[in-house]
Amino acid sequence: MRPGRRLTVRKRLFVIALIGALLTGVVGGVGLSGYARLTAASRAEARLGTIQALTLVSQSLQHEVRAQAWFGVAIAEGDTRRSRVEVRSEFDEARTTMLATNAQLSALTDGTVYEAELREIGAAQDRLLGRADSVIRLSAADRPAALTGIGILEDQADTLNDQISGLIEKLSADRAEQLAAADRIKQTDARRLLAAALLAALLVLGLSARLTRSILRDLRAVDEVAHRVGAGDLDARVEKPRDDEIGALARSFNHTAERLSETVQQLTAEARREKLGSQLADAFDMAETEHDAYEVVANTLTVLGPDRPAELLLADHSEARLTTRATGRTSEAPCCPVTSPFHCVAVRRGHLVSFDDSDALDACPKLRNRPQGRVSAVCVPVTFMGRSLGVVHTTGPAGRMPAGEALAGLALLGAQAGNRIGTLRSFELAQLQASTDALTGLPNRRAFESEARERLRGGGRLAFVMADLDKFKLLNDAHGHEAGDRALRLFARVLRAGLGKDDLAGRLGGEEFGMVLSEVTVDRAVLVLDRIRAALSDAIDGGTPRFTASFGVCGNDGQTGFEDLLRTADKALYRAKREGRDRVVAAGAPNHDRQPPVEAPAPVYSPAG
Repeated sequence: MRPGRRLTVRKRLFVIALIGALLTGVVGGVGLSGYARLTAASRAEARLGTIQALTLVSQSLQHEVRAQAWFGVAIAEGDTRRSRVEVRSEFDEARTTMLATNAQLSALTDGTVYEAELREIGAAQDRLLGRADSVIRLSAADRPAALTGIGILEDQADTLNDQISGLIEKLSADRAEQLAAADRIKQTDARRLLAAALLAALLVLGLSARLTRSILRDLRAVDEVAHRVGAGDLDARVEKPRDDEIGALARSFNHTAERLSETVQQLTAEARREKLGSQLADAFDMAETEHDAYEVVANTLTVLGPDRPAELLLADHSEARLTTRATGRTSEAPCCPVTSPFHCVAVRRGHLVSFDDSDALDACPKLRNRPQGRVSAVCVPVTFMGRSLGVVHTTGPAGRMPAGEALAGLALLGAQAGNRIGTLRSFELAQLQASTDALTGLPNRRAFESEARERLRGGGRLAFVMADLDKFKLLNDAHGHEAGDRALRLFARVLRAGLGKDDLAGRLGGEEFGMVLSEVTVDRAVLVLDRIRAALSDAIDGGTPRFTASFGVCGNDGQTGFEDLLRTADKALYRAKREGRDRVVAAGAPNHDRQPPVEAPAPVYSPAG
């Protein structure tokens, strides 16, 4: 649309209607003017016709008067067909009628070109009436005088008849002229009326066409933009709409397009957030370990802010100290100096916090004095079921915060990272609790047997050991269960210290323990167990009553099953108990006395030793 102010559509329609009314008035005026002229011509022609008719009547009465005068003369000569009274009566009637007709003619022709001529004819008719009256009177007394008078009457009548005939011819000619003038008026006014009507119609049509084109042009502009918006061009707008109804429609459409664009942007951002959430959920779901989860965090930080340093700070299982576990791949870690979760303001508040400038009064103190100078920062707490795990921390130039979509992505990352890492830790803890003896920290019977069977299926030289604390019931009875628990924990600690890293030890129940030593002979296993026995003796201090342990050991050279090996080792343990306790007995070995402990435990063995 072209810019500018102009009349509204309503006002333009009103102007067209007003012009139409004015043109209709002009056309009506032309018609009324023609009608007036035509009426005047018709009235003039009708007046002439009336004058002509009355003149003919007057002429006819003149003949009647003349005839009555002759009837009077005929009676004087002896004609008896009519009486003098009848002649007089008919004469008087004709004279009265003639005088009345002449009075009408005088009134009709007053001020016209016929006035003088009709006045002259009227005077001649008066003289004719006088002569006729004299003839009728003389016919009764003076026949010769009557005959003389009738001759004069005839001359007068002929002269008068010629005058009237001339007048009638003139009236006929004038009347024909008036009829011709009326016809000309009709034709002229018809042409004028038609021209005025055509001109008015053309003007109205022209103005209507101009208005229609302007309305259609503006509507086409709105329609074009509407099609562009419908085709996906949400930035299309009607340029500079006018101050009229179409402009109001265009502004309303622009407002609707703005709202639609905002809605689409919101839906698009929401769709991207949902897609990111779905991708994060899938990625974290495939993370089988915490390290895998850290990889997902690192990748996501790179995607959300490739130009912003970012890191994931997590606490260990004790929740005492935060350490960097993952960073963005395109920049160095921002190295937040916070040391524990509750020293972080985002963790304390429990939601995302952002700082536009590290020098601001309300900025986090840990953002100040960074090597890179003034920074902006976003911190997202990482929690699991209300328990703090750490924080996602990202920085950038002061005054440049991540876009709203990136902030939403960081919040989503913090939530899902917390859920997955917390779940992995909980699962790990549950697995540990399910497979670990709570008192000693060693694998429980189920975990020990499962691992032992797996090692036996794997092949190699193995030594199976059964161990038992000597006179443990007496220790419990004499010193209490707390002392017994301390003894069990101490024995487990000695086992862990005396066995190699590839060896297995577990608590089978009560004071009974099992061990699997890898890649050793039975004799070598006996030496290791003797060292453990000696280490146990040295580890007992005044806080724990003194106790000893007995061991039974066998090898897997015969490739027997797990239950058979465990049974064989248990028999060897039983022999150790029978032979005096505090000793190591190998299955199949001859009986021997109790072996005293060595002065100090040897270092942890290796299979090569």
